[in-house]
Amino acid sequence: MKILVVGDKCTDVFVYGFVNRISPEAPVPVLTSQRQTENSGMSGNVYNNLQILNERFFKSKYEVTLKSNSNDIYKTRYVDEKSNQMLLRVDSNDYSREKFDVKEIEKDEYDTIVVADYNKGFLSESSLEIIPELAKYTFIDTKKKFDDWILGYTFIKINEKEYNETSDWKKMGEVEDRCIVTLGSKGSRIGDRQVTLQNPVSVLDLSGAGDTYMAAFVLWYVEHGTKYNAMNFANQQAVRVVSQQGVTTP
Repeated sequence: MKILVVGDKCTDVFVYGFVNRISPEAPVPVLTSQRQTENSGMSGNVYNNLQILNERFFKSKYEVTLKSNSNDIYKTRYVDEKSNQMLLRVDSNDYSREKFDVKEIEKDEYDTIVVADYNKGFLSESSLEIIPELAKYTFIDTKKKFDDWILGYTFIKINEKEYNETSDWKKMGEVEDRCIVTLGSKGSRIGDRQVTLQNPVSVLDLSGAGDTYMAAFVLWYVEHGTKYNAMNFANQQAVRVVSQQGVTTP
């Protein structure tokens, strides 16, 4: 069983430090940096989560591949260690210089395709429209406004804030029964059916939780074919990462 992840990739950088004073030059906090972490973000984080969950729960049954941009996009977050409050995020090279050629994928080469589209230019709408024709299961998390190209996907993931902004989006009504809306501490839902969190935790950092949810949902659904159980499994895995600092895996 082969899974392809395709989409924009970045490097997530977290600079942690302490704030003990306000700058004399401007009314802004001064962060004294103490440590720095880096990890692969966006589609790279979806890929990492698939690999970890695949090994932990599915005995590495699935072969996972990533196709993404090779240029470096950086998201650098400056965080006060004591409060875990993000003071600033700086996005660098925030656009892919490459365009994905959908011809790189042969029909039925992969059983499942997972699209992590952060709208950085790597994936065009024309490519997104073709992808559902190439595999049995196709899943998408996109920052683009929906149009005809969204109709072929098996499932679409969107967060609650994004969903609340879709009132004027084309095609939203046609995909409601396949649109998974993540609800933070309230779990997730499809249509009117909500799957709540079984064991809520204190949230430390939401960064990357949507990627974990997507990876977990994909693996459970492809393995078992039960969407509400897949939502429950995805809820559980997302809870594991929001209780940790930075972008992590379950």
